[in-house]
Amino acid sequence: MVGNPEHRSSECKAQLSIARKVGVNARDWREAREEGCDILIDAVFGVGLSRPVEGDYRDCLDMASGLGALRQLRWISPRGSTQTQER
Repeated sequence: MVGNPEHRSSECKAQLSIARKVGVNARDWREAREEGCDILIDAVFGVGLSRPVEGDYRDCLDMASGLGALRQLRWISPRGSTQTQER
């Protein structure tokens, strides 16, 4: 997780609650950098960011980019089917 927890949207808080209920251990990105992680989900900004990424957010994305992990894009199409693209 990156950013101030007090500034998370209600949607973010709801999704985090669901993730924790199914056993996902969401940690601060700095812990993942130091200790490693099995799964990293890049959902930092979504789509359409129109300003430069700075500070902790830039550092977090740089760390994620340097992991050399398998990258997958997964989304739900307008017809409801799941689509996956590996990079």
